[in-house]
Amino acid sequence: QDSDWTDGANPGQKTIFSESRCKMNSGFSVDAKVDMALGLTAALNIRPLVGWRVQRFSFTTYDGIQFEVGQQPFPLPGNGIEFRQTFYHYYIGGIFRRTLGASRMLPSLPLVDVSIQGDYGMVTAGNEDLHLLRSGHRVTQDNTRGHSWHANIQLGFLYTQSLRARLEADLLRIVSHGSHRLTNPVQFVDFSFDGSRVWSDQASFTVTGELIF
Repeated sequence: QDSDWTDGANPGQKTIFSESRCKMNSGFSVDAKVDMALGLTAALNIRPLVGWRVQRFSFTTYDGIQFEVGQQPFPLPGNGIEFRQTFYHYYIGGIFRRTLGASRMLPSLPLVDVSIQGDYGMVTAGNEDLHLLRSGHRVTQDNTRGHSWHANIQLGFLYTQSLRARLEADLLRIVSHGSHRLTNPVQFVDFSFDGSRVWSDQASFTVTGELIF
């Protein structure tokens, strides 16, 4: 979804709205962290940690429809907007790890490795979108700063020395605020303002099996 407020005399009125299908061209997330054993938390199986995370995503919208005040809706065939978003996280948190011997209650149950991580981070972010259907080379950019909240739960099941399984649930929320810049050199447009808001909610669930032979 893409919205615009183009009426300078009535800036609170949304004037253009479009909705399109979207495809991810590429994306990656790299997470590096260090956890430390401290005497104060060793008895609780909790370790403090520090980490760094970088994420980059690239999307293209296509085959949309646009609505504009005072006009009939009209289609937007083909590719519409190319969008790239990057996040850099610097975070602190804690991780709990423990192995549960469930076989003591029922011999057929496997050993279970439990890992629970929670962290809070400071985020710097940048994005760029190119409107392919607009005349000239119309690009908007946002440079923002904000926060992230992250939780991760992993359960590892050790059935035998050669057969293992793992369940993982991950939830990440990012909110940042900053500046917005619109440029179009062909039309001699270049202006900026503050007040942009960028957010991302990311959730995943993973099931992994491992057979060692």
